[in-house]
Amino acid sequence: MTGQITTAVFRPSGKTVRVPSGTNLLDLMRRIDIDLAATCGGKGKCGKCKVKIEEGAEELPSPTETELQHLLPQEIKQHYRLACSIAIPLVPYFVVKTSSTNFMEMKLQTEGRLVAVTPDPAVSKHLIELADSLPSDEETLLNTLREKYGLECTFDYEALANIPAAGLHGKGLVTCVVYDRRSVVAVEPGDTTLNCLGFAADIGTTKLALYLMDLLTGKELASSASPNPQAIYGDDVMSRIAYSLTDKSNNAVLQKAVLKEVASLVRTCCTKAGLKPKWIYEGCFVGNPCMVHFLLGISARSLAFFPYRNVFRKGMTLRARELPVRLNLHPAARLHVLPLIAGFVGADTVAARLAVEKDTSAEIEMLLDIGTNTEVLLSDENGSMACSCASGPAFEGMHISHGRKADSASIEKVWIDPATLDVRFQTIDGAKPAGLCGSGIASVIAELLKVGIL
Repeated sequence: MTGQITTAVFRPSGKTVRVPSGTNLLDLMRRIDIDLAATCGGKGKCGKCKVKIEEGAEELPSPTETELQHLLPQEIKQHYRLACSIAIPLVPYFVVKTSSTNFMEMKLQTEGRLVAVTPDPAVSKHLIELADSLPSDEETLLNTLREKYGLECTFDYEALANIPAAGLHGKGLVTCVVYDRRSVVAVEPGDTTLNCLGFAADIGTTKLALYLMDLLTGKELASSASPNPQAIYGDDVMSRIAYSLTDKSNNAVLQKAVLKEVASLVRTCCTKAGLKPKWIYEGCFVGNPCMVHFLLGISARSLAFFPYRNVFRKGMTLRARELPVRLNLHPAARLHVLPLIAGFVGADTVAARLAVEKDTSAEIEMLLDIGTNTEVLLSDENGSMACSCASGPAFEGMHISHGRKADSASIEKVWIDPATLDVRFQTIDGAKPAGLCGSGIASVIAELLKVGIL
């Protein structure tokens, strides 16, 4: 009987919720942010959403054909099931144990090559003393900006509303934050002229990475990375597009999931740097076209079908306050999205091209951005050509029985003795092995070639 209330308990997280019986287990886990691999997006094809039912298993129907294909007989005897294939039964307590190693424990790299730049930020900060000689504080600030700094400015409404409190707490000294030499976007108490921050964020299919930058010096102040929380709706872009199309509200679900994680990364970076998030006035986002569409809450339906058209291609700028989730930065901060190229070649490829500091080259060069979605850029003196391919199935285990992302239990390196063919391996953190990540797969192939098996 469905619709009556069951208490669902999840271990090891400890989360407990009361839900109507008949609720799909994977759908519930997504709603309450329980981390679980669901590579295929819940279609019953990958077998990765395996859980152990510790209480209430006897009330479940027999395993489905899909479960029989993906679960070993001993696993079924131990009450392992696929979360996508079962509905919560009507029992007093339904206790579910998830793997202690999941996609949220991935090992993520943020280090890379930094390009030396001469900063010329669009944001500038100017210290001004409020005076009583003019009829309004607005006139005092605008006159000083004009006469002392050569700026013809107007006020954003929110900046205007901040003047009284800023003047009071700054004891007559305030800092005007000016964008593009013409808009006063904030008025802050006291002297904050040295605190002028921005960030760069890479919205990857698997990983989010954010870098906190000093806009005045061009130096990186902190960085942080996390798994893309959209992964519970599917590991690859097509699975997430399919999820977004199953219900009109799902596009917003995907957008809010990634924006909340960006906000968390902003918080983490500012804590590391000992700086305030409200001093962030500019940000830049890159990602493949699908991730950028989801970031902006724009349907990626057209990317699901040939000829894989984007809704937009040009870069755009919006304000932080326009997004449905607060990002822990100044609400007037300008957020830039780099342009997309075509198909699944997007803003991340544009960023990679900028990072190598070349527009054209007399030599033929190839740039590879290897990720869940991989881009290949071939360039010479006449220009560049780009294409993309899905590397997730090869490097993240989507269609490999023991493939997995780079977490602590993943085999990352393999050695084969050429004389005895004995095999040694290394997991990322020395944990008990649970499968192979991408570097492990590459290592196996290299060793098999080396000893002549392949």
